[in-house]
Amino acid sequence: MPSKLFSKERSVYWPAEFEPLFNFLKMPVADALGEEANKPGGVFDLNAHLMVFAALVGVSESNVRDLGKDKKEVPLSVFVGNEIEHYLYLVPMLSNQGVSVEIMKDEQGEDRAIKIFEQYAAGGCEILEAKRVELYLNSPDIFIVNLLKSYGLAWKSLDKPAPLGASSVGISLFE
Repeated sequence: MPSKLFSKERSVYWPAEFEPLFNFLKMPVADALGEEANKPGGVFDLNAHLMVFAALVGVSESNVRDLGKDKKEVPLSVFVGNEIEHYLYLVPMLSNQGVSVEIMKDEQGEDRAIKIFEQYAAGGCEILEAKRVELYLNSPDIFIVNLLKSYGLAWKSLDKPAPLGASSVGISLFE
């Protein structure tokens, strides 16, 4: 699927050391509780969704970090196909790195935006992993609810939130 925001297909990377965190947050809740699965999927359905969430956590805490040598890949087409590629620009623009809309005008800007996004996603993963250890309760849903409470936010409902995407992201998810 071609992107209107990027001139060519690329990959977006996250540190492989956080694979247990990604697996935990994509795990069906029933599996986490040792029950028979009655709902497919976890809090996040795709690595791209979790990367966006982690990048937003990273930028909100001004936490950037290097990816390291061992990385996992998500093709840009996954972001495009799920209509979340705009976050690859939004996160850098929200950062304190002096990025403006001008970053979108050429391939060098596209590359820079993705690099900044990856660094904030890695920083957010670092925070999420620390919180997972601190707040761990076996259930990915309960972890996310407790994490949001630690930021002064709460889900409107304790039901599984809609998968992260253009129609479900925003302040409307929170009370």
